[in-house]
Amino acid sequence: MNMGIVLGIVILVIGISFTCSSDSLPMSNIEGFTTEGNILYVGGSEGGNYTNIQDAIDNASDGDIVFVYDDSSPYFETIVLDKPIDLIGEDRDTTVIENSHFTKAIGIKSNWININGFTIRNGSIQDWYGFSNIVISNNHIINQDEIDFGCGIILFYVKNFIINSNTFTNCGTSIKLNECIKNVTISNNFFIYNSEANFGECEIDCFEGEFITISNNTFL
Repeated sequence: MNMGIVLGIVILVIGISFTCSSDSLPMSNIEGFTTEGNILYVGGSEGGNYTNIQDAIDNASDGDIVFVYDDSSPYFETIVLDKPIDLIGEDRDTTVIENSHFTKAIGIKSNWININGFTIRNGSIQDWYGFSNIVISNNHIINQDEIDFGCGIILFYVKNFIINSNTFTNCGTSIKLNECIKNVTISNNFFIYNSEANFGECEIDCFEGEFITISNNTFL
């Protein structure tokens, strides 16, 4: 079933729950999945740690964890996640990935990825490739430009996706779901000063989606 959803919020709303289907399809049990591989460290004071996040990802194997310390942030990088790993920041408020071009800060090119614990400034998380079993949780996506309000998360053709406990600030469209999205849960997120400042853009834009659950989000 194809359905478009546009949520434009200008006042505080707590506890919105919406499902884009009259049927139900259980979400895969991927929230909180953990890897059992090695841990690769970025930043910090230990010898042998990586300087750049992408270098650690390139040298990681399937199932590894890339842990990013906050003392070397902001990290001025465009990151590509092309293997199933956990990308974990030390502290959401102080582990910063900065993208000065208002484009893709993190590109997803693999199944089974977990992104947790970052502030992402002036860039978006994007999956244009149709991957699945992805968790994006406990991040702050913020666009600091006063004119060009970019998107926070952009997804195409994905399935089994969880977007949980993130904060979106100054994004034009905070979450944009396009083309055959299936089985996505958006819950417990905070949306702050986003769409109303961008001339009619919306917080959550869903087009051609099935089994999409939006619940317990807060809009300011």
